[in-house]
This record gives sequence, structure tokens and C-alpha cells, in this order.
Amino acid sequence: ENEIPEAFARASAEAKAALDTFLQALPAKSKYAVKARVAQSELQIAAKDYDGAMKILLEASKEASDRDTKAIIYNAKGVCLFEKADVKAARWEFLWVDVVYNQSKAEHAKALYYLAKCFDQLNDQEKAQECRELLLNDRAFTNSEWRARAQKENKTP
Repeated sequence: ENEIPEAFARASAEAKAALDTFLQALPAKSKYAVKARVAQSELQIAAKDYDGAMKILLEASKEASDRDTKAIIYNAKGVCLFEKADVKAARWEFLWVDVVYNQSKAEHAKALYYLAKCFDQLNDQEKAQECRELLLNDRAFTNSEWRARAQKENKTP
């Protein structure tokens, strides 16, 4: 039941090796190095190694200096916690992006998508609907993949 298919494991190992090589070629404080670490954490999340992913993200957050990178890290931490079923903690990570690091429309849309899901699971339908409506109706999110996902999942016409 918890086994990772062999093809996924092989592809994940190849991606990890490529990221490791890429990281070694970059200066330690490079914003690309931080983003590559986030990609590493996403591989860990996909493999359900939530503690390993969070460790990488906490290290990356110490080095992040620009607002876009911070938004990416907060969202990745939120996804990690959401997948781990720690919805209350995930909510706070996504709220950071919604309230403070919302300058990137792509990251803001992702945060709103997951906030709606978090609030649904926390039985706060009013806040869930608020997030969902903002994502679905704000013109800033017109071409967002997260809006498209929410539209597919939205039960109202």
C-alpha cells in the first residue's frame, strides 16, 4: 500500500541526482540554490518523506531573501503539512502567502486554493468560500492553474 512504484522511485532518484549536481555548481546564497532546495523538498513530499521535506524547507527559508522565494517556501511548507494531514499548521503557512507574500499571483493563487481546502477540512465554510470566490473571481488569477483546478472542483455552476 505504501510502496512507491519502481518507475517513480527511479525518476525521483534521477531528479534528485540532477538537483544535487545543479546545487553543487551554484553559489551557496544563490536564489536559484534556494529554489532548487524547494524542488528537492517537493520530491521528498511526493515520496511522503514529510520530515525530510520540512527540514530542507526550514534550511531554505533561512537563506531566502526575496519575497517571491519566501512565498514559494511558505507554500511548499503548507503543501507538506497539508499532505501530512496537519491542516491547522498548513493553514498558517498559506496565510503568510495570502496576507504578506502575495505579490506573486501564481503563488497567491496556490495559497488561496489550499486555504479553501484547509478551511473546508476545518469546517469553516465561510472562510473556505471567501478564499474560493477570490480565486475564482479576481481577474488577477484568470490564467492560473490553481483557478482552473478550483473551477473543476467547484460544485456551483
